[in-house]
Amino acid sequence: MLTPRPQKGRSRGPVPTAAPASYRAALRLYSLVIPAGDGSVSVHRLVQAITFDQMPAGLAGQWRQAAAVLIEAAIPADPYAPKTWSACAALLPHAQAALPVGSDGMGRVANSAGASGSYAAARELWRTIVDARAQTLGPEHPATLNARAEVASWTGMAGDAAGARDQFAALLPAAERVLGPEHPDTLISRGTHARLTGEAGDAAGARNLFAALLPVEERTLGPEHRYTLTARSDLAFWTGEAGDAAGARDQFATLLPAAKRVLGPEHPNTLNVCSDLARWTGEAGDAAGARDQFAASLPVDRRVLGPEHPDTLTASHNLARWTGEAGDAARARDLYAALLPVEERVFGPEHPDTRATRANLAYWAAKTNGSTTPTSD
Repeated sequence: MLTPRPQKGRSRGPVPTAAPASYRAALRLYSLVIPAGDGSVSVHRLVQAITFDQMPAGLAGQWRQAAAVLIEAAIPADPYAPKTWSACAALLPHAQAALPVGSDGMGRVANSAGASGSYAAARELWRTIVDARAQTLGPEHPATLNARAEVASWTGMAGDAAGARDQFAALLPAAERVLGPEHPDTLISRGTHARLTGEAGDAAGARNLFAALLPVEERTLGPEHRYTLTARSDLAFWTGEAGDAAGARDQFATLLPAAKRVLGPEHPNTLNVCSDLARWTGEAGDAAGARDQFAASLPVDRRVLGPEHPDTLTASHNLARWTGEAGDAARARDLYAALLPVEERVFGPEHPDTRATRANLAYWAAKTNGSTTPTSD
């Protein structure tokens, strides 16, 4: 944590610029101050407690405020950008110690945790933010409604689609009443509710909800606003899930140039569009085309998102699948064999994705050995 300097002309008595060398050596000897190796130091909790206990209340409050200002300013503005994830992770304990629970900075740190793949952690952080904002601002303040939407969204990402869908269904009437039916936050909630409707098992219902939402977003936000692009992506996806693979492929092919132009070619949402285009290319009958698209995009996923990010592992799974569907059973078997221990470590041995990989490994191993008894998951 940085040390703020007193302002000129506001002397509070002598302030040493550095502890004597003998003091610093003693602190290090007893592990009360430990260099972190990156220009910062870790200070033992006992040292922190004694230091604050010896400060006058007013001075301690000023230091806490200074620390909060510094940490809030250090939290990256875009928590979804992969290059900011390590910084947000390092700042999380400091933010929890210094920032008000309901602050914007805590929200950005929570979203960074979710964007980097820690969905349950993001959900729990947002739950604490909801409680804090409801208590200080009121249960229907726009900031509280936003926090409720974040809890619901990360609940879905953590695997409870039906629960998240129901949370958004309960939230939408309040959002429309307080914010208005065409407010951007209301439109986001509508879109997330539609997506979760599909993830809870109603693909046609999700497709229809997005088909109704998209013209509203195009009119109110513009055809290339990032929220509009998200709605287009979701409409294409649920079009495919509802049974029209060729229609989904064509919609994603039309969307990809706009996503690259507006978001950038390596933005996580653009990478998702690339993966979806590859998947629906395969579902529409072109297994070799899907294989080649996943082979081209997977190295980018690994570099931008990280080799163990859930989206990267999904792309690895799809590369293995379409490699097998294109006729190379042995290569598909080997790709699944390499993926399985990673998913067991990251997700756990009984996670649905891990179980699907295990089943597919058995399927392609059997195909390699000339048997077709197992069925691919």
